[in-house]
Amino acid sequence: MKTCSQSTKRFLILFIVIILTFGVTGCMNNQPSREVVTAEILAHLYEKYGVEFTVIDHVRGNGFTDLHVYPVDGCPIADRVRARRITYTYSDEVWFDDNFFGILIREDVEADILSMLDEFLLEMKVFFHPSSTPFPRMFDGTKTYADLLQWMNEGNHWSFRISIVIPANSLNDTEKEEYAEQIFNKLQVSGFVGSAMIRFSSNEIFERFTRANYNEFTGTYREVVSSFPLGNINLGNNRN
Repeated sequence: MKTCSQSTKRFLILFIVIILTFGVTGCMNNQPSREVVTAEILAHLYEKYGVEFTVIDHVRGNGFTDLHVYPVDGCPIADRVRARRITYTYSDEVWFDDNFFGILIREDVEADILSMLDEFLLEMKVFFHPSSTPFPRMFDGTKTYADLLQWMNEGNHWSFRISIVIPANSLNDTEKEEYAEQIFNKLQVSGFVGSAMIRFSSNEIFERFTRANYNEFTGTYREVVSSFPLGNINLGNNRN
């Protein structure tokens, strides 16, 4: 059997490297510039929600570009949004998705949870954490939390992730556990779908808890925050 000489092998390897280099460069050159993609995503967000956004950062991957943005009148920490532009190798079509709808409905979700738990006569704060998973594209600036619940009641699935913070200077550990179990049961019978975390904090920390510093207090101040993960509650979509 004949074998390639060393010089022939080196030539073939060099030839393959050159082809791959020019091929990758060509593909990269066919992609829109960072400025163009950023402008496209911001234009899509404005068309969808009628809101202007400020860019935090820009991440480009294989077939997608992510922008992390926040509304121009919002907070870069509490109102952080992931908006994505997607292209597919088998199609020239461009897709966009984002999770801003979760921020639009956030206060309504939190008010709904508080209304479920008002029988406990406990002071509490509820924080809804919008997932990075995008909502279905039909949920734009014209839709509401009520529209989402109706869509779920029609047999579609969506889950919520919430945290409940309660001041607990006057509660012992047994009482905390009892309240956590009761709150879990109440969410369950009320038709909540998703996952929940209940946190008991000192009264002082509770007063300072906000959406913007939530991660700071659940990290730096762990010694004064008792956490009870309530887990996943998936009961079907029986919300009114």
